[in-house]
Amino acid sequence: MYYIGIDLGSASVNVALTHASTGVEIKTLQECFVDPNTKDSQSNFGKCIYDIYWKYIGAATKKIIVEAKIEATSIVGIGITYQNLDVVIVDNEGTALLNLTHSFCVSKFKILKHDSPEVFKRIHKFMLLGDYIAFKLTEKITITKNELSELGLWNSNIDDLASCVFEDYQIEASCIPDIVDNFTNQGGLTTNAFLETGIPTGTPVIYRAGRKYNNTLSLNVLKNGEVGLTSDSQGVICAVTNGLNSKMTGSMHQFTHVSCPIENVTMVKLLNFNGGALQYRWLKQLFKESSFEIMNRKASEVAIGSNGLTIFPFGNGEEQMLNNKNIGGIINNINLNTHFKAHVYRATLEGIAFAYVYGMDVLKNDGVDIKVIKAKNDEVFKSEIVVNTITSLIRCKIEIYNTSASVGAARACGLINKDVEHFEANVLKNNYHKTFELLKNPMPYVDAYTHWKKELEIILNKN
Repeated sequence: MYYIGIDLGSASVNVALTHASTGVEIKTLQECFVDPNTKDSQSNFGKCIYDIYWKYIGAATKKIIVEAKIEATSIVGIGITYQNLDVVIVDNEGTALLNLTHSFCVSKFKILKHDSPEVFKRIHKFMLLGDYIAFKLTEKITITKNELSELGLWNSNIDDLASCVFEDYQIEASCIPDIVDNFTNQGGLTTNAFLETGIPTGTPVIYRAGRKYNNTLSLNVLKNGEVGLTSDSQGVICAVTNGLNSKMTGSMHQFTHVSCPIENVTMVKLLNFNGGALQYRWLKQLFKESSFEIMNRKASEVAIGSNGLTIFPFGNGEEQMLNNKNIGGIINNINLNTHFKAHVYRATLEGIAFAYVYGMDVLKNDGVDIKVIKAKNDEVFKSEIVVNTITSLIRCKIEIYNTSASVGAARACGLINKDVEHFEANVLKNNYHKTFELLKNPMPYVDAYTHWKKELEIILNKN
């Protein structure tokens, strides 16, 4: 028996098959979106309507069933994760009323009512993109608490809808879909969905969550005090906590945790910085390096602190953990006689690590007790400079995992049985890579971070 995971991004759909019992990854594949007019792949597929995504999902699921050489009837559950946070609004027939180009969010309901009253009158339900895919599979329109929480529409204190926000945005209560748990039978596939995807009629959708939540599950970040770090286009910090309300709402998001059956865990506090790995990729392109491994090796030849060179990886818009200031990407103290490419590489990696530490300091000041850090084995966390810097400053070991969003979505289906220990064992067995322990002498890292942080405070005071 197998689970299938669907990960819908802005440029591609990724699907994975895992063994339902052992969690073993059977196969993964990716289908990149292509503009039907130009036949070119594109990083932003916003020109196309939502149903184009559905087309690619169907092509990907059919393809993986064939290439994995399994019987489609052996698929016993579907998990969905997604990146895009646009709100999908549909009419009574389930037709999406706006294209992705609108980047529609709940705050725009009031604007839509004023600017397009005829469209506003046709609204039947609203949902997120993952909910829309679940709807296309099952013909049931549903949403989860943590999705409503992420949209700012759920009051975690009373475990109910944030009615005052609905009133402010002029959203009718009738537009709210039925609320379901993240781990439950959310409906079986329809005949039409079978024809599109190749997955048999009646196969249940039993898990869905946004990618940031899904990443916490993929990394085995489930319990109070566990923190997950990822670095796609953004650097993301997800901390699982006991539900204490944030005092620093301008610096972080606070969401209802996915409905895991774990005692005293109800909340995720999330921070991100927009630079993240994007800064390192930019350097790779700028200096025409053939691999990150070569850059990491060159960087390791430079002493801790990069000989005074400091880099701030914030060159991709406003930064949440800097109270939404946009300070740009900054290189400080460069000496044209003593600093070379290797210094820039190391200073960038240190800057990325320092940004993670800065964010985790914000979380700690907000009451998060960091007990263990888990990170995805991607381009940033393949660097020992980054990992050793974080462990030395946070004084906490880091566990590294080889995983992906689609595999995590597939394996998460198993939590419908509420067997958390079995789920954790499968992740450890199949995805655990290594643990970075604490270094004996953290002081060189502490000195470098202190210098970096002082310079950052100077920059922030000027903005």
